[in-house]
This record gives sequence, structure tokens and C-alpha cells, in this order.
Amino acid sequence: MQKTPTYSSSPTAVSLILLAATMPFNLSSAQSGGGESSKGNLAQREIIRRTQAVAEADRLVAEGRDAYKKADFQLAVDKYKAAVGKVRNVPALVDRRESYTQHLADASVALAQSYSKIGKYDEARQLLEVVLAPNMDPENATAKTELAYLDDPIRRNP
Repeated sequence: MQKTPTYSSSPTAVSLILLAATMPFNLSSAQSGGGESSKGNLAQREIIRRTQAVAEADRLVAEGRDAYKKADFQLAVDKYKAAVGKVRNVPALVDRRESYTQHLADASVALAQSYSKIGKYDEARQLLEVVLAPNMDPENATAKTELAYLDDPIRRNP
């Protein structure tokens, strides 16, 4: 004898199950007058917003990595700056933000090196000084070396 399932796996059934799962929450929030539940909803929306911002930042970093691999350093710098701007400076995201900042520093140094090769010394210097700023990477050895190269009259002979 063949057994038939007692449930339906159609999209409509799945939708109804999901709707039923949310019903107690909606009923209790309607009955409570909205005081605590509105705070809970606000906190939940903020969590979702922050999660989406982190996901967007991760996407931007991936695009920046692709641009860096293709030696499009200006695009990489732009993507990394946008990613750093998306992630808030909070304890839970410190490691991620530091990683993004390190990517930005590396791409900025590479862009400064390419500027230096084509004679854009002022732009290169500005980028390197930003990298060596206290909020980015003040101990970046490559940036210090490149900055010293810009000051070297033998390497930079007008």
C-alpha cells in the first residue's frame, strides 16, 4: 500500500506556513498597544539595516579586489573607500573594518606608485600621506619608502 504525504509542498502551502509562524508575533504586538513592540521593531530594523550594510561592504571589497587584480588601482581605491564608509566603527566589526582599511592602504600605495611613474608626484604624495595618517596605517613601510623615493632627487629628476 502506498502512503501519501499528509502535507503539501506547494509554494502556497509554504507561504501559508510562514504566515502562520508570524501570526502570534503580529497578534501580540497588536494587543500590547505598540509600546514595547515598536521599540523591538525599530531594533530589528536597525539590525537588518546594519547587516545589509556589512553585506554591501563585503560586495564592494570583492569588487575592489577584482579591480586590484586588473591593476585598476583607482577603481580599487574607490571601492575600498566605499566599503570602509559602509561599516561602522563598532567593537563587533573592528576586525572587518581593519581589514578593509588595510586593503584601502595597499591599493592607495599601488595607485601612488602608478602616479609616480607617470609624473603625478603631488597626487602620489597626497595618497601616501593619507595612508600614513594615524587613522589608516601610520607604520606602512611601503608607503614610507615610496614617500622617501618622492623626496629623492636622484629618483625624481625633473
